[in-house]
Amino acid sequence: MKIIACVIFMLGCSLVLADESYWCDGAGRQEQMYKSLNSLYLNTDPLSWTHQHLWGTQECPCSWYGVDCESDGNSTIQLNLYGNGISGNLVDGFCEDIYSFINLSNNEFFATLIDCIGDMTSLTDLRLSNNTFQGLPPASLGNLSNLKKLEIDHNAFAGPFPDYIECPESYFKKSIEVKASDNDFWCPTPDECDDCTCVDEPSDACTSINEAACDTELACCYKSSWNSECDDFVEKNGDNIECEDYPRVTCDESSSDSNLFWYILLGFCLVLCVFVGGWAAVCAVTFSKRDWRFKDVAKDLVPDDEMIDMQDEDLYYDGVPPRSSLDYEL
Repeated sequence: MKIIACVIFMLGCSLVLADESYWCDGAGRQEQMYKSLNSLYLNTDPLSWTHQHLWGTQECPCSWYGVDCESDGNSTIQLNLYGNGISGNLVDGFCEDIYSFINLSNNEFFATLIDCIGDMTSLTDLRLSNNTFQGLPPASLGNLSNLKKLEIDHNAFAGPFPDYIECPESYFKKSIEVKASDNDFWCPTPDECDDCTCVDEPSDACTSINEAACDTELACCYKSSWNSECDDFVEKNGDNIECEDYPRVTCDESSSDSNLFWYILLGFCLVLCVFVGGWAAVCAVTFSKRDWRFKDVAKDLVPDDEMIDMQDEDLYYDGVPPRSSLDYEL
């Protein structure tokens, strides 16, 4: 048993070393990690970090706090800095397509969310909740087709609901979980987002309907939360702004939920048919091998021509039935 345990331990160690050696190659892959993670670190306040073991050092980033190079084999890495007190913002240098999981929730990240995050197509799980990100989330988030979880709730995002939040099944995997509540998205709230909170649209010139025009004419609607500069711009140019009608996104009626219902119903019917057919086959075989007519069975066991006609007297040795005990004299 000790030998088996040692072999298992050595195999586990070899797998770990294989993963780390893949990323810590002293060449291209390691440089990708350095570039991305140092970009994150240098654009935050290092003193705000609760834990920063080995961050900013020359050690391979697989050993840095919150960096996991083992969970996904040799394909991607995971970054988990949840609740680490980090104050700062994300910049373009962070966008390297090497992550499958990023959790920056419960920190103090601010400013707008970088557009290049939509280039990190290996992401399956992105969590940015409970920060102070502001402005409109980048449309490029809709490019992350492999996402299974997207959490951007409890921030200061503002503007119209992005299409990928309004109709997530058109952009992501069918099983994606999206959390976008407690932001400053503008009303009206889309039907597909019943639990999302929203605020009144700032003006007639900047609404959820004319997003295309506002994106160019009123950049302050999106690049930051609504402020006095936007009010001044609208008051000065309100009637002169040419806003093109922006058609609201229409979700496909054959949504993933309805498709899933029909698939489940079809599967249930198939299972039911197989069960009924099997039961019928078993019954048919059973009835064919067993004769359920009791009279016929009885005749087979005792044929009529072999029945013996006996009288009661023939049952006794001397032909005289025994007397009752009451007939004996005491």
